[in-house]
Amino acid sequence: MTSSKNELLYFVLTILFIVFAAFIYFTFGRKTASVQPSNLTAQVVARQEAEKKLQTAKASVTNAEVNPNDSSLALAQEAVEQIEDDSKKNELRARLDAVAAEITNQTAATTAVETAEASLSTEDIKAAQEALNQVGNEAKKTELMNRLTAIASSLGYTLDPSPSSSTN
Repeated sequence: MTSSKNELLYFVLTILFIVFAAFIYFTFGRKTASVQPSNLTAQVVARQEAEKKLQTAKASVTNAEVNPNDSSLALAQEAVEQIEDDSKKNELRARLDAVAAEITNQTAATTAVETAEASLSTEDIKAAQEALNQVGNEAKKTELMNRLTAIASSLGYTLDPSPSSSTN
């Protein structure tokens, strides 16, 4: 009978061990499986957010190129600064630098034309024409050139047509 008591004891201990091992497996074994997908999900979400920021920045830069003004430039610069990829950020910054240069040229040309309108001097008209030659936006350039031509013709001054036809 002692052998059957020992057998019964070993049987009960074996069952308890199996239950304990199953408890450990189901409690801790499934947590690592659920952690990996959440890490992958976080990575996918981060990539999607980075792509969304990039698309927003590209759209803002394009808008600044189409409508070059200080507010669109500021919005585009803010959007570009949120991009994490340095190569794409530098590419968009270069485009923004060109927009900023065009805004500066347009502002300088507008100021020069206004100065020429106020002073009615040939030196200011020549300076305004030189400033106009730096403007890349043809519509703005034509608008300012028409104003400058009106001033020059009222004074009997003829504008030099060759520099205004070159584009920079």
